[in-house]
Amino acid sequence: RLTVGKLALSCCGSLGSVGSGRIAIGSWDNSIYLYSLEYGCLLDKIGGHDDAVSCLDTHNSLLVTGSWDSTIKIWDVSEGHTSATDSLFDHDSAISAVELNSNGSLLISGAEEGSIYIHAVCGAEATHEYEVPNKVIAVNWLENENSFSCCTQNGELYIFDVRSGGKEPLYKIATFPESLAVSVTSCSLTADRQRVVIGNDTGDIVFCNLGSLRNKEKRNIVNLKHRDSDVKSSVTCLEGRSIDGTICVGYGNGMIQQYVMKVKNQERT
Repeated sequence: RLTVGKLALSCCGSLGSVGSGRIAIGSWDNSIYLYSLEYGCLLDKIGGHDDAVSCLDTHNSLLVTGSWDSTIKIWDVSEGHTSATDSLFDHDSAISAVELNSNGSLLISGAEEGSIYIHAVCGAEATHEYEVPNKVIAVNWLENENSFSCCTQNGELYIFDVRSGGKEPLYKIATFPESLAVSVTSCSLTADRQRVVIGNDTGDIVFCNLGSLRNKEKRNIVNLKHRDSDVKSSVTCLEGRSIDGTICVGYGNGMIQQYVMKVKNQERT
C-alpha cells in the first residue's frame, strides 16, 4: 500500500497503451501523481494548478486536468517525459468535468457555473460554447461524436448537436421528479455511448436510453431499484462503460452494487 499525497484523491485514469500499467491521479493538494501499477511506485508528482485537481481524462500519453482554479491544463506524459503543452482559461468557475474524444483531438469541458466549451487540443482553440443553468456534473461524447450529453447537478440531461453550430440543446430531460429535490452526484455512459446512468445523493439510480429519444419512444428512463430498499446512501461514483454490460455503483456508506444490462430483442435494456 502506498499513500499518495496528504489530501483526498479526486480522480484517476490510465495512461499509454493497454497494459502499460501507468495511471494519473488527481488530488486536492493541487497536484497530479503518476503511478506505476507494475512496480507499485510513484513515478512523478506534477504541480501546475493553484487549487484542487477536480477531474481528468487521458488518451495514450495525453493528459488533460481540470481544477477548482477554473483552468484546464494539457500535458504530455510520455514515459520518462512530462511537460505542460497548454493551458485553457475560458471558464470562470471551478472545472467539474472534462472528456477527450476517441482520437484525442477534441476536448469538451464543463464548469460549476454551467459553461461548456469544446476545444481543439492542437492549438487549444475553443470551437464551440454552450451554457446550462446548473452545475455540470458530466460531459460525454455520444456514439458518433457529432453530439454530446451534459448532466447537471439538479438532474437535467441535455443533448447537444455539435454539427449544427446551434447553442440550444436537441433534448432536455428531467431524469428525477422535481418534487424529490435531489442532487446528482455521478454520471456515466455505457460502452456503446447510447445510454446514460445517473446517481444522486439519496442513492437513487436512473438509466436513460438515448436511442429512445431519437425514436420518440415514451419510455426512455428506467429507475434502477436498490436491492436493499432500506439503505439510502449517496451515490459517490459509478462506472457503466464495461463491454459486458456491467454497471458498478459505489455508495457513501462503503457499499458497492452491481447491475447488468440484459439483452432483449437484440438490444441492451
